[in-house]
Order: sequence, then C-alpha cells, then structure tokens
Amino acid sequence: MTDYQFLHVPKWNIKNHPNYYFCSNNKLHNLKTRRQAKKRVKVYSVGYTIEGKFITLDKLKPLLINLDQPKLTDLEILIKQLNKTL
Repeated sequence: MTDYQFLHVPKWNIKNHPNYYFCSNNKLHNLKTRRQAKKRVKVYSVGYTIEGKFITLDKLKPLLINLDQPKLTDLEILIKQLNKTL
C-alpha cells in the first residue's frame, strides 16, 4: 500500500478569523479541524461558510492578508506617505 502526504503552505490569512487560511493550492483550510472548507453557492452568491457565517468572495477579498509580503513598520508607512505628498 502506498501512502501519500501533501504539504499545504499557507499563503493568505483572513482578518478576524485566525483559524482559516488559503494555501498554495488555492483552497481554504480550517486550522482547528484540519479540513478544507468547500466553496458554496447560495442563491446567486459564491462564497465560503466561515465560523457559521456565509461570506461571499467579494466580501472575503478585502479581508485577506498576504503572508509573503513583509509587514511595514509605522516609520516606513510615514515615509511612504511623505514621499507621496512631496
């Protein structure tokens, strides 16, 4: 019998939902249950059920936090804002 293991690398976190993340395979995973969350269609809306609430893809997109990007410090943010105004 052959045993396969799959490695899922988290790429995106969801703001205010620390137990859910999107992986390198572009699927939503639940960290607590270690299962994939299925994409659902409710009436005409496409989305996911996260912690018992249905969230459409349009509302989910602004909540995503990219894990690959380095986080900016407050000083770097101020410098960028000053450069834009000059």
